[in-house]
Amino acid sequence: MSQDQMSEDHRRRSDVGRGSPVDVAEALRDVARSLEAEPDLHHLVDAIVAAVTETVPGAEAAGVSLWKDKVLLTVAATSDLVTQVNALEHELDEGPCVQAVTEERSYRIDDMRTDVRWPRFAAAASAHGVRSMLGYRLFTSDRNLGALDLYSLKPHAFDARAEVIGELFAAHAALALIGSTQQADWQIALGARDLIGMAKGILMHRERITYDRAFALLVTTSQKAGIKVHDLAQWLVDESNRTAHQES
Repeated sequence: MSQDQMSEDHRRRSDVGRGSPVDVAEALRDVARSLEAEPDLHHLVDAIVAAVTETVPGAEAAGVSLWKDKVLLTVAATSDLVTQVNALEHELDEGPCVQAVTEERSYRIDDMRTDVRWPRFAAAASAHGVRSMLGYRLFTSDRNLGALDLYSLKPHAFDARAEVIGELFAAHAALALIGSTQQADWQIALGARDLIGMAKGILMHRERITYDRAFALLVTTSQKAGIKVHDLAQWLVDESNRTAHQES
């Protein structure tokens, strides 16, 4: 999406959540419900960047960056421009997104052309047409997840009210992200439990041993072989399936 298209698309949007405090409260309530309904992390981050662009006054585009293996990666963006500017910030290792994640809860740039806090990033973003920006840390009491960035092609696009609304939205988004990752972890744990259960069943049948002895054998073998119990269980199940296929 080009800069002109991004601005035109933004102008066509409704003003839901950009008026009275009641409108904002209703918009945030709707956002919280929509984020809660997202089935997985991929759909969730896409919903976050779409909803925040609709909700925060002055926002024309948005992006979400998450920590992965100690690296900040852009996982959702409303336009190619956002992806490009986020990448510049990560490469330069300076800017409101990076600093919000590591030091403060939020930052605001009123005009990229005059901001002196992050000179290299400001110059690069300004060259791409970005004039205003908000950066928020996505976090809970015990986890630092990443950052949420909001962009505008206009200078002084975000005022104090927009900054507060964005922070409220970032809090909703962080809780939704935690819920999504916990659900994913839970599903992985359930899958691992089922796999280990199948492996124990195979050992019980093959070695004619009890349930507890089968599990102890899995643990002992994994330790001696230097591999995880889950990986050993996967090998046993795969091997059993191959044998059954050859015999059929």
